[in-house]
Amino acid sequence: MPPPAAARQQPGERKKRKGEREKNKKKEEDKEKEKEEEEEKEETEKEKEKEKEKEKEKEKEKEKERVEGGQARFLVVRGPELNTGFEMWPQQC
Repeated sequence: MPPPAAARQQPGERKKRKGEREKNKKKEEDKEKEKEEEEEKEETEKEKEKEKEKEKEKEKEKEKERVEGGQARFLVVRGPELNTGFEMWPQQC
């Protein structure tokens, strides 16, 4: 009959294993926290992008209203690449 499990282990072995388990748990918890933080950052970035897009749309609408209302005689349209522009009369818009 083999000796009991406690007798086969070296002294202090249980404490070592317990410490290792606790370290592993902490590492896993830290990884989970990091993942949650990254997800929150991504969500906030997406929300900011949506807000920027809404602001751009509002600006375009204001510009259209200004042009259609007869307040402006021409609209300057800028190209995104070289920031070059050309003039358009309101009838061409």
